[in-house]
Amino acid sequence: MKRRYLFRGILLLFVLFLIEATSFALFWALDSKPFSYSRLRKEQRAVAGDMTAEEASALRINLPTADVRFAHPYIGYIPVNPKVEKNTNVYRIYEQRFFDPDAPYYRPDPDTVVIGVTGGSVAAGFCGSGSKALEKALQEENRFTGKKIVIVSLAIGGFKQPQALLALNYFLALGGRLDILLNIDGFNEVALHEAENGRLDVFPIYPRSWSALVVGTADTRSEQLVGEIVYLRSKRGDHARVTAESSLGMSITYNLFWRLKDRRLLQKTYEADQRLRSFKPFERSMLTQGPEFKMKNEEDTYDYLVSVWMRCSIQLHRICQVNKIDYYHYLQPNQYVEGSKPMSEAEKKIAINPSHPYYPGAVKGYPRLIEGGKKLREQRIPFFDLTPIFSQVTESLYVDAGCHFNAKGQEIMGREIARTILPTSDE
Repeated sequence: MKRRYLFRGILLLFVLFLIEATSFALFWALDSKPFSYSRLRKEQRAVAGDMTAEEASALRINLPTADVRFAHPYIGYIPVNPKVEKNTNVYRIYEQRFFDPDAPYYRPDPDTVVIGVTGGSVAAGFCGSGSKALEKALQEENRFTGKKIVIVSLAIGGFKQPQALLALNYFLALGGRLDILLNIDGFNEVALHEAENGRLDVFPIYPRSWSALVVGTADTRSEQLVGEIVYLRSKRGDHARVTAESSLGMSITYNLFWRLKDRRLLQKTYEADQRLRSFKPFERSMLTQGPEFKMKNEEDTYDYLVSVWMRCSIQLHRICQVNKIDYYHYLQPNQYVEGSKPMSEAEKKIAINPSHPYYPGAVKGYPRLIEGGKKLREQRIPFFDLTPIFSQVTESLYVDAGCHFNAKGQEIMGREIARTILPTSDE
């Protein structure tokens, strides 16, 4: 009898071991890397919202999520329920509601250098790992030695000109101060229109997905989509938190089920977000679509988009001059610029997708942006083309097929930006 129970116990352990071993292999196939309890716990914390975006970026955790927004009277929109980052030198203005009288960007201090960053999601991501590399490089130079460097993020994912221009004006109107302004942009200005506003006949200079953002005032269908996205994001976060805190958390199989469900929820969230971005009201209106925009051909449309981008940079430069702010404009790197980065087959699978909705705009727009940047320099605007900065980097950097790169890429960009600011720059 004892031998029978012993045999059954051994058989049960063998079956459990076989299940765990199979789950380990499946995890490796899904993630393209071995299973790691530490890595999974960090990722689950990030998904659950227990980790800041800056911390996730530093750990090279890529967490693409649907971007749910509220309309804003001056800058277009702000994110819903953004997580306030603490114990950091990065101040995200939209989280501080643009006004925090105790923040260092409202108090003149000769020992503090306040650096503002404008742009979209790449600029916002730069305020994490990239800004740390920037700070380290700057403090090696006499002008910044011993100074406290504060980063003020005026950047929000999806921002395109003139939102950055208006955000700076709003910030200054409330009494904010900057010593340096870094404008990191370009991709959104050319990539978003054809994929989003252009398909819905929305004026190209309006904020992204404008019709979906405001149509709820006349059509509740968009509000239902927003509610679905918020629900899915909340459900995904709750599932991650339960998994991380469960007594079964040491089981590879249990974590495999989390990974599969998390990916399914992420896909559903993405699909709901795409439906929201593609939402079109029943009738055309000035509220949801703005003035009619007619161009003779596609080339004229892209020329117009780049001309607005250039004019906004010129205006930012003029405003900064009047306010004694050093202005620097950077064209953000992008994988669709030919020859800009050597890529392994694995990175190509992640980063290159000709069917991606932003691919046409990036391919058609970046040559025009590069030429526009040269014209800005002719007008003595401190413009720098960052598209070649990964040209000697074989390590994988890009994390999606749009425009985003990991913390390592942000660090490289931070060092390059510091080089353009320091007086030893050969630019």
